[in-house]
Amino acid sequence: MNIAIFVVSFVVYVWLCLGIVKFHKHLADKLKLVNRRSLLNVFSQYIWFLLFIVTYIPFSIFFPAWLNGKLGIVQESPNVTAIFILLGCLTLAITMWLGYKKTKQVNW
Repeated sequence: MNIAIFVVSFVVYVWLCLGIVKFHKHLADKLKLVNRRSLLNVFSQYIWFLLFIVTYIPFSIFFPAWLNGKLGIVQESPNVTAIFILLGCLTLAITMWLGYKKTKQVNW
């Protein structure tokens, strides 16, 4: 039963990571569309980017290791923890790539 909970939680985790990246991209694009470059606009861009970095990167990297610790899918050891952290890094890279890739391709 724990394996099923782990798989469902991991799918929700990947979906949530992708949603966070797409939301950040959407918000950053909206803030860049403002014609005036006021200090408040620049400040809000930096604040949103800082919030994204501080929340998304630790969540995406360490969540698989935390989930394994809570559910006990694989016996805890330094190697297993490192593998789950690498799995989180892979998830981070894939969701960033999928979230930021351009939807329209331009033919040269």
